[in-house]
Amino acid sequence: MRRSAICSSSFRHLALGLALASPFASAAPSPMQPGLWEMRVTSTVARKTAPTEVTRECLTQQDLDDVTKTLPRPDAKCSISNIETQGNRTTYDMACTRDVYSNRGRMELVVGTTNYDGMADMKVSAPGKTDTSITFVINAKRIGDCSK
Repeated sequence: MRRSAICSSSFRHLALGLALASPFASAAPSPMQPGLWEMRVTSTVARKTAPTEVTRECLTQQDLDDVTKTLPRPDAKCSISNIETQGNRTTYDMACTRDVYSNRGRMELVVGTTNYDGMADMKVSAPGKTDTSITFVINAKRIGDCSK
């Protein structure tokens, strides 16, 4: 599957970008199983919940082993810092820039072999606009083998 967003709204782009990335990174091997994963991302902005974005992605063992591909982030222009992994829980800070928007927040993921759940609290800023809080909830499950 392609790793690019197709939504025009920056908030929806951020949600889709979070969903399209694999969910785990640390020095330890990922507990996730390779295969076809379905990811659901729900975003809430100003107490309004957007429709859930659903994507599917085929993850190979090579994808799961490559730390550079495995932490959710909206796109390559995001920086990640303060990564902490304890057991199956990973948290990290994320800072992104897209057009005039900047996004900062903290992500938390809980990963299993056939599912993972995550949540990101972000603050979206733009010149001349009031900062907006946005929350993303990510739920994913392995739904089968890849058809390659």
